[in-house]
Amino acid sequence: MQMRLAGFLVIPVWILSWIGPPLAESAIRTEKTSQMSAQKMAPRGIYRILYVSDPSSIAINLLPDPVQEADLRRWVDMVASSGVDIFDQEVYSQGWTAYWRSPKFEYDRRLQHKRFVPMLDAGIQPLDILIDESHKRGMVFIAGFRMNDNHGFQAKQQGVGIASVIQMHPEWNLKDFPSGEYYKLSEPLDFTFDGVREYVLSVINRCKSTCLI
Repeated sequence: MQMRLAGFLVIPVWILSWIGPPLAESAIRTEKTSQMSAQKMAPRGIYRILYVSDPSSIAINLLPDPVQEADLRRWVDMVASSGVDIFDQEVYSQGWTAYWRSPKFEYDRRLQHKRFVPMLDAGIQPLDILIDESHKRGMVFIAGFRMNDNHGFQAKQQGVGIASVIQMHPEWNLKDFPSGEYYKLSEPLDFTFDGVREYVLSVINRCKSTCLI
């Protein structure tokens, strides 16, 4: 027997008993699962959109040469106006810093990153501008550090070589990675070495002390 109430199908409890305990229990479990799924899909927190800035792609395709402070602020404003909640700038890869510079570490030698040099020579860290404007626009800012990166081939193609720290420590190179010509051109590091972990951690700490993070 079925009853309809205000457009809903009502199945009396005695029918569930009649069709047998296994099916009745299955129906109850399905209902509980649906309720749990709805709870899991509910939004948590206030942040929805994370924007990750690739250092070279932005430099090549968006920013002028040379870059000025106004260009960086305009870029951040564009991102914020798109509804982004968290701005992530990648600031380190393959032994080089990007968008910031420190005497202790080597700045990215690739040609596309030379457009930031005039600002850096003037004592202005591009990263500080990005952080400041992100906060002004109500975005959370995070700095991204790439543990390994396969763009070493690009640096070699440009004739600028690889980072000095990688060149000085060939024993740090990762030996166990997929076969293929592409990987032969890269310089991924093996984090089982204490020196690799200590070096990357020192870069992170220096970035924290140098910039407004």
